[in-house]
Amino acid sequence: PLDYEDPIQRDGFTLGIRVYDGRYYATTKLYIELQDRNDNPPVINGPQYVQLHEDAWLGKEVAKFTVQDADENDTAV
Repeated sequence: PLDYEDPIQRDGFTLGIRVYDGRYYATTKLYIELQDRNDNPPVINGPQYVQLHEDAWLGKEVAKFTVQDADENDTAV
């Protein structure tokens, strides 16, 4: 789980993305900023790997994640 109070994750983390089209690889990094003002870290569930074909149409859903936070009121996700 993500933990805002963990000094390594405090500001956020970088997610590495690598794609392969059968011949070439391309890589990039996606920075995810964490914002949590309380004691309960959000829990994110979703796929670790995602496949997307080169001819996928614009707007195609690539992955779906759920986020849960045990906190209440405006500090909950």
